[in-house]
Amino acid sequence: MPTYNDTVPVPPYRGRLAPSPTGLMHIGHAATFWTAYQHALQRGGGLVFRDEDLDPQRSKPSYAEAMLEDLRWLGIRWQEGPDVGGPLGPYRQSERRQFYLAAWRKPGTQAPFTRARVRAKTLRRRRPLRTKEMMSRSTLAAAANESAKQQTTKLLRA
Repeated sequence: MPTYNDTVPVPPYRGRLAPSPTGLMHIGHAATFWTAYQHALQRGGGLVFRDEDLDPQRSKPSYAEAMLEDLRWLGIRWQEGPDVGGPLGPYRQSERRQFYLAAWRKPGTQAPFTRARVRAKTLRRRRPLRTKEMMSRSTLAAAANESAKQQTTKLLRA
């Protein structure tokens, strides 16, 4: 059987649930998670529960606990997760920051950033853009690169 880092056995199939605890579960979540669970069972594999708690303004511990309770009530079981542990934790994204920063700081792993060429007037606009005002894909990509650069800089300063 293959292993992670030559120590942790890898199941033949490794499914994943990755909900955000920003509200109560709805039928769409339940159907998606049930499907992932069924795939794992059919393939004789495991299921990983990863808590995507990266939105501090909207993520709440009460939603995370309700999410776990609702999924258990549905009969969904996972082999790795924030409540059961596992060899590749932590399973809350907010607790994995040091891993991502360490990987980002390794030489040769940093993505090149480009300078955005978006007019300040366009960025300051608060109303939705009309069709004739839509920005080109390259302009949107440049704006996204600048945003990623700013967010990375904030993370490194934290």
